Amino acid sequence: MAQSIYRFSRLSFVLFLVALVVGCASSNLPADLVGDFDATVKDRRAVKVVLVDWEPRADVHSFCRRHAGGAVKGLPGGRFYGCVVINPDNGRCLVVTDVKTSYSIFGHEVRHCFENNFH
Repeated sequence: MAQSIYRFSRLSFVLFLVALVVGCASSNLPADLVGDFDATVKDRRAVKVVLVDWEPRADVHSFCRRHAGGAVKGLPGGRFYGCVVINPDNGRCLVVTDVKTSYSIFGHEVRHCFENNFH
């Protein structure tokens, strides 16, 4: 079991890196969503070990708006392209995106799993 979680975590991290590299090169999103950033040191993260799950949804904007308490201020185009729901007790991070999304959006949301609210 521990070995399969390790493999899953390693695979998730590799996919995350690929998503960032490919997405940053091909996105039309604002630079602050796809640009370079300094990673938070693991010791300072809210959740030390993260289990990432992904739920593509056609109603991503309304789902994320409900989970964010209705706040949409400062969002590109005034809408949610994705969001995360983090359970700090078990380290589960649910990434929610539209059914059709981009590497940049997916990678951006996965970063929230590790660094929580970095905006």
